[in-house]
Amino acid sequence: MECKKTMKCHYTPNRFAAPYEFVRLTLQSCLASALWEFYNSRAGRGPKTWDDTYPPYVGTQWNVDCCWKECDPPFTDPFFSPKFNEKDGKIDRRRLKTRCKFPKYLVRGEKPWNPAGPTGYAGRGLFPRWGPNFFVRALLIRKQKRTTEILLQESGYAYFEGFVDDVTNDPLPEILRLFADEGLTRSGYGAEQKSMLFNHVLATFRVPVNITRFRKPGRPYVGTRWNVACCWDKCDPFFTDPLFKPQFNARDGNIDRRRVWTQCGRLTYTVQNGVPSNPAGITGYSGRGLFRRWGPNFYTKVLIAMREKNQVYVLWKKNGTSFYEGFVDNFDEGFPKFLVDLFNKALYIGKVEGTEHTELIQEARKNLKLYISGSVPHPWNTDNAWIEISNYVFRCDKSPVLCKAFLKYVGKDYQWRPWANMHTTKELLAELKRSDTQRYRINANYSAFCALH
Repeated sequence: MECKKTMKCHYTPNRFAAPYEFVRLTLQSCLASALWEFYNSRAGRGPKTWDDTYPPYVGTQWNVDCCWKECDPPFTDPFFSPKFNEKDGKIDRRRLKTRCKFPKYLVRGEKPWNPAGPTGYAGRGLFPRWGPNFFVRALLIRKQKRTTEILLQESGYAYFEGFVDDVTNDPLPEILRLFADEGLTRSGYGAEQKSMLFNHVLATFRVPVNITRFRKPGRPYVGTRWNVACCWDKCDPFFTDPLFKPQFNARDGNIDRRRVWTQCGRLTYTVQNGVPSNPAGITGYSGRGLFRRWGPNFYTKVLIAMREKNQVYVLWKKNGTSFYEGFVDNFDEGFPKFLVDLFNKALYIGKVEGTEHTELIQEARKNLKLYISGSVPHPWNTDNAWIEISNYVFRCDKSPVLCKAFLKYVGKDYQWRPWANMHTTKELLAELKRSDTQRYRINANYSAFCALH
């Protein structure tokens, strides 16, 4: 890890490197083996969900002897009766809490089933538990005036990590507990004092979560003000304007201040003292920032495509991109404003009656195929304004009148390009979703995450 000018690094001996090295070498040998490649490729060609099981699916058994402090026994043990999808004594066998609360997994034949679908392997594998296994990483830092100091091992590795049985109530990995326990013992602390200190550390672990969710934190949070002069055609004024009375979580005249529709439905956001709160949590900045609107800002992106003779083609701008994108005030608009302007100009030059323009564009909106929508991480996001995307594919061949006029108007600057090995619109939508998921780095704090499940 590179230490920046504003960050100092303190090094500690690699006292607990052996367990990491064992696991790393074990995983490396398994992943590099021809057997892994064979079965992993078989899983890729096989069923993707547990309902897609014809012909019958049987995973290769993979059960490694326990290489952790404690592991679940095999199901042949008569005393092993785990309670899946609930707390099982000191072990939490529920999935991690997300926007879907505690999503459950299937249990068939008294065994848990991976909610992501078949992998090619059956059994506990290298994990300590059947079902969900919680892996945590902790980074130790401290503030010294204007410098942030980080604790590194001699190897340069910064994280303390490991499996835990209850990530909610005990998120510290065992390796960090051992490290801290040895240090406290050398400093003369007794067992009771060490327990109190551990509980205090656990409490500080939970504070950022509370603050992130805009709950009542233990200490007041104030984000750095960030308000930039409007650099768009139109922007919301500041709340100091006595005439500015927006209606959040509702249609506000021509502006839709609701969140975009996702596969989790149309979610809402909190409004505190008349100001919207980013549902993904705090960002360190408050205000409207660079955005046009307080609250959700809709950014739409459209790819124009067509299908001909079992081949998908994409309209590509010469020396440019194939996407038409921009901010809109209403999620239902679909097309960015400048693309609508291009449509209108093309129809006008094509001598299509003005009264038909709106009808043709409305018809084209109905042919838009949404492949991902919702809030996503973005460097412009603030505590009070954030971006929500809606990305589409527009089948040009489904709106022939508009498409013909548009292609004639922009023909010199654009050309059709075949997308290699892309045969259907469904395949195209799936590939675009996969690509955008990686590009936006979507996680469970953002509503676009709903499209992945």
